[in-house]
Amino acid sequence: METPAITVHTRLTRTSYRKYMYFHVFRKDSAWLKFTAMCLLVLLFGLINFRTGSPGLGWVFVLLAAYLLVSRYLRFFLSLNRICSQYGLDSLPRTFYSITFSPSGLDVSNKTEHASYPWKQVHHAYRRPGILYLYMNPQTAYLLPDGMIQCGTLEDLWNLICSSLPPEKRTEYL
Repeated sequence: METPAITVHTRLTRTSYRKYMYFHVFRKDSAWLKFTAMCLLVLLFGLINFRTGSPGLGWVFVLLAAYLLVSRYLRFFLSLNRICSQYGLDSLPRTFYSITFSPSGLDVSNKTEHASYPWKQVHHAYRRPGILYLYMNPQTAYLLPDGMIQCGTLEDLWNLICSSLPPEKRTEYL
């Protein structure tokens, strides 16, 4: 018996987009850990300078570390708010795209475009409680919330993804 097609009509809200960005920046990618570690090393170097009798240089490194940390994460949150406002996610949920999944691939459409992709073009799929993130490249993903799936459930969709993608291209965070 052939697996029926599963369609997801993705409607985004400010909350769902923020959750995705937190996942994308803080869970999926470890670059923020490396950046934070580098800032802590600069801070440590500043503190060492205080102990060795160079308070001027110590203040330079302490202030540099604080500036780098605060500016990086402040820019992240400000840009997140700007994007939410730009796309009108502040009010009601907004429909962005529809994706139909089948054993042969996926069809993505929005108001103006339509594209078909075979499964081999999918970069990675991540499962979180109540949502799937389907990355077509390392930087962008389709958000697939549980309540917007037609002709199936999130579990059915995940099973289809698992049967279509190799294990190294899918990750569960439950």
